[in-house]
Amino acid sequence: MKKNRTNTILHYFLKGQLDDILVVILPGLMSNAHRDIVLPLEKSVHKYDIVTLSLYDGETGLYRDIDKITSEVNNLLKKYKKYKNIYLIGYSFGSSVLMLSGITSIAKHIFFWSPTPWVPQGISKTLETITPRLYGVDGCVINKKLAHQLDTLDIHTLVKSLTNKEVTIFFSIGDDKKIWKDVLTNNSKPKKVHYFSMPYPHQYTGIQKRRLYSMVEKIINKDISKQNSQLARGSNKKSTK
Repeated sequence: MKKNRTNTILHYFLKGQLDDILVVILPGLMSNAHRDIVLPLEKSVHKYDIVTLSLYDGETGLYRDIDKITSEVNNLLKKYKKYKNIYLIGYSFGSSVLMLSGITSIAKHIFFWSPTPWVPQGISKTLETITPRLYGVDGCVINKKLAHQLDTLDIHTLVKSLTNKEVTIFFSIGDDKKIWKDVLTNNSKPKKVHYFSMPYPHQYTGIQKRRLYSMVEKIINKDISKQNSQLARGSNKKSTK
């Protein structure tokens, strides 16, 4: 595991067995990238390189507003532009960040782990006020600008970034599958959508994350195998002309 810093964003790199494919994982709002992504996944064998990042400011510990988060996510990926194939995993709020950041355009396949259907939920009203500018929840500090931005995110607009993309959604216990299916059908035109219902709570354990990631790798393996077969058929057609 390699720890890096780009401006104020902390990101972690896990080396896989192959070096031409990158899996980018964006954790949830209350997640710690090292504790909740790196520690569980580094205990398992992973075929592909993985990069994951924290959505909060590494200097102050504050969650940044959405504009800063999406800007730094895009800047970070410029560092990894050598990869021919990039796959994205968004966990909970990380799913919204993937769509907001615009990086879905570079992805071969997009995976959502227990995505939150961001419709106005009054998040800012449920948080404890620490100062006029800050909220606190579960030991984390969130600026009010971000809390209010979360309250106004509209999933109907966000999913348009999934047009012509292959998407796989892993639902957890209690997730509203109907909202996601309706929203994707009415507001986006993905190339293909796969749905899995997992017997897991929204807050996955380390073992559950390893199982989910193993399922992701199996799907990537199929994607790569299909891609190689198509390339081989194309080469054979050219050689017979």
